[in-house]
Amino acid sequence: MTSQTPSPRQKLLVVGCGYTGLKVIQRVWSVDPRKDISALVRRSSRVQELTKHHIPTLAWDLDRPTTQETKNSLNNLMSGGVVLYSTPPPREGDSDTRMRRFLASIHEPINRFIYLSTTGVYGDCRGAWIDEAQPVNPQNPRSVRRVDAERQVQQWCEQNNVTWTFLRIAGIYGPGRLPMRQAKTGDTVLKANEAPYGNHIHIDDLVRCCTVLIQGDTDVNQVINVSDGEPRRSGDLRRVVAKAADLPPPMEIGIDQAHQTFSEMRLSFAAESRRINNQRLRDLLGGVLLYPNLEIGVAKSLKEA
Repeated sequence: MTSQTPSPRQKLLVVGCGYTGLKVIQRVWSVDPRKDISALVRRSSRVQELTKHHIPTLAWDLDRPTTQETKNSLNNLMSGGVVLYSTPPPREGDSDTRMRRFLASIHEPINRFIYLSTTGVYGDCRGAWIDEAQPVNPQNPRSVRRVDAERQVQQWCEQNNVTWTFLRIAGIYGPGRLPMRQAKTGDTVLKANEAPYGNHIHIDDLVRCCTVLIQGDTDVNQVINVSDGEPRRSGDLRRVVAKAADLPPPMEIGIDQAHQTFSEMRLSFAAESRRINNQRLRDLLGGVLLYPNLEIGVAKSLKEA
């Protein structure tokens, strides 16, 4: 009887290994210990942190050129595998120069490119329910750069016969990712009747989504909205956190007062309202989300924290 040669270990490169990236790696390894996983990070100090988790890691600040040696090492880590790209665009400009520099560095074939984008690319939909067929309509510089990144990835993947997936992700929350400081210091929120609709996703459901895509075998290019399917008024996350933590509810103010006290970023979120249909995500996850609303997700997050 002849022995069979074991199949090569499948590769995964996580670009930008922060809150979400590290949890994805831990989840993928829990279901597939054979997966050959590595990471690309910005700071050398982060390399040391991830080494403690036994994750082979390269450091490259994508705002700067790098050596050919680093590029060669990077290509060796992702050759024939999956790239999960979670690095945000730069804070200025109309394009994602980080994405452009990363894509230009690839000279080995890969199988799939998963880009973690944002529901912000849809812009203001005036509270309407939308799905993945909704045209992008970015209305702030952050979202303009996200749309540019999606276009770069789509163009590069089509030129190189690589399957792409865009995860347009709602506001992420979970253990260690709750507005506890604001809840404890008595933050202000918009009055519910003046607040736009926003959307959320618990980190565990986002990680499950990423894991299914990484482990799956598909050649379908697709966009997936990653949201819990229960849109809430802006400020509801802070209300739910305060209630679950047995703290006073946040003070409510009107939009006119908010323009005098809110930061520019908070005001930009208040200027957009949309309700995200998550049917495609639920289909991917077998119809079940672990945390279908804020009340369940916040309670579990506080318990774990």
